[in-house]
Amino acid sequence: MDTEGNVIFAITGRGQVTNLWDFAGLFLKLDCRDALFLDGDISQAVTNPDKDIRSNRFAAIFVITE
Repeated sequence: MDTEGNVIFAITGRGQVTNLWDFAGLFLKLDCRDALFLDGDISQAVTNPDKDIRSNRFAAIFVITE
């Protein structure tokens, strides 16, 4: 959430490359003090660099409560 209470989502497109520095910078520019990085396939690429990576196709539920 930003300082006005808006929920912000940032999603990379298929094949788009990003890094944590740019990710953090985006949220700083959007006036968000905290951000959560939900790792999809990136950690698989680090642990298995010689194997093709299939998408893990996971689902998530986001809940915002007072």
